[in-house]
Amino acid sequence: MKAAAKEWVSRKMSWPGEIVVAVKERVSLSTRKPLKSMLESRSGAALRAARAVQLAHRDSLAVGRLARQLDVSRLDYRNFFRIRHPKPSASKLFILGSGPSVNELSPKNFEEIDSEWSVGISHWLIHPFVPDAYSVEQAEDHRYSHVAKLLSDHLKNLTPLTLKPLSVLCLRPREILDAETLIVIPKSLQSQTFLYGRINPVTSNESNLGDETRFFFSPLGRRIFPSDSLLDNGSSVLRMVTLGILSGCKEIVLAGVDLNSQRYFWEADGGADFPSLPQSYDPWLSRGAQHETNIASNRTFTFEQVIHEIASLGETSGRWKLSVTSSKSGLARRLPRYVWRDEH
Repeated sequence: MKAAAKEWVSRKMSWPGEIVVAVKERVSLSTRKPLKSMLESRSGAALRAARAVQLAHRDSLAVGRLARQLDVSRLDYRNFFRIRHPKPSASKLFILGSGPSVNELSPKNFEEIDSEWSVGISHWLIHPFVPDAYSVEQAEDHRYSHVAKLLSDHLKNLTPLTLKPLSVLCLRPREILDAETLIVIPKSLQSQTFLYGRINPVTSNESNLGDETRFFFSPLGRRIFPSDSLLDNGSSVLRMVTLGILSGCKEIVLAGVDLNSQRYFWEADGGADFPSLPQSYDPWLSRGAQHETNIASNRTFTFEQVIHEIASLGETSGRWKLSVTSSKSGLARRLPRYVWRDEH
């Protein structure tokens, strides 16, 4: 074990605070198992932190290169909404997903959402309510080229319809830029598009997840992680939750983030009023009872596990609160239901 540790932590690098470690890019097969064991131990917290910082900065470099290539800006999460979308009385961020509970929202609810900050995820582009920002990302593969085309068309058609200042938050695409899977940003929105990267948990042990979450959101974490990188587990909603917290929002409200339905809002009861889509349009070819981000078999941690850690941290620190708009959401067992102003 000592030899393995010496091999791995052989070159010193310094970050602010007490972390003075380095992580070699590659290790031999014979050392991986003991190193993994050391990394996942309680005493390996500093190594995990260093590894997370290293990976985040590597991703940030790639974000910078691609932003220059595409002629768009890099995200700087610090006070993002206050700077880009000034609303003196706003303190909450509504994250708008595509689940059927969206159809429970009333006109008064949308008035309240409009008075706060809001970001629409992916297919929210189909919904007539225009938020402050849209979150988009490259389609998974060629099977979803029809999704990339539809969302690109809706972005293009959206701009003439609103005088509202918009931001487009775009996850850094994979290195190979494939025209069939990319969301095309129209020229009219290019100056309002912000490219960002992601930080996945280093640990694969749930008992360490809370420590990594605390470190990421800590004052030290905010100083040493790049400001264009958001916490991730393969979920755009989680990345937008991270953006809301890091940009200073006091409450993050999840609407239409149901996780427990196979239907989208335009397919569910009350969805007939939304714009018609191409016949047999299907944005999710492997539908199941749970949303794919909440299935443990295809990721280290489910969305629900990570969001629970973030909500608990916000509650104990008193720095932020997470809630859902519908008691029908699969997250309602973890998060309180949001109380609208007209319910007070």
